[in-house]
Amino acid sequence: MIKSSDLGNNYLSRSLEFMTDALDSLDGEIYRYLLHLMEFAGQMTEILDVGAFRIDVKAYLAMAALDRKLNEWYCNLPDHLKWRPVNIQNAPASFLLLQ
Repeated sequence: MIKSSDLGNNYLSRSLEFMTDALDSLDGEIYRYLLHLMEFAGQMTEILDVGAFRIDVKAYLAMAALDRKLNEWYCNLPDHLKWRPVNIQNAPASFLLLQ
C-alpha cells in the first residue's frame, strides 16, 4: 500500500479532480469513492505497526476512530452505490471492486 504521505503534496486530490473531470459517469463516481476508501486503508497501515504483536491504547483509539469514519463513509454512499439486490443486477465491475 502506498501511503498518501509517500506521494507529493495534494497528489491524491489532484487525481480526484482529474477523475471528476475525465470520468463524469457511474464509473467515475465509483472510482472517486474508491479513492476515499483507499485513503482509509493507507491510514490503517500507518496506525498499525506490522512488526509488533501488540496494539497499544493509542493505536486502538485511532483504529476505532478510523472505523467510525469508514462506517460514515459507507452510510454516505448514494443508494445506487450500496450493496442492494437491485444494484448488483446490472452493476459494472467497478461497483464490485468498490464493495
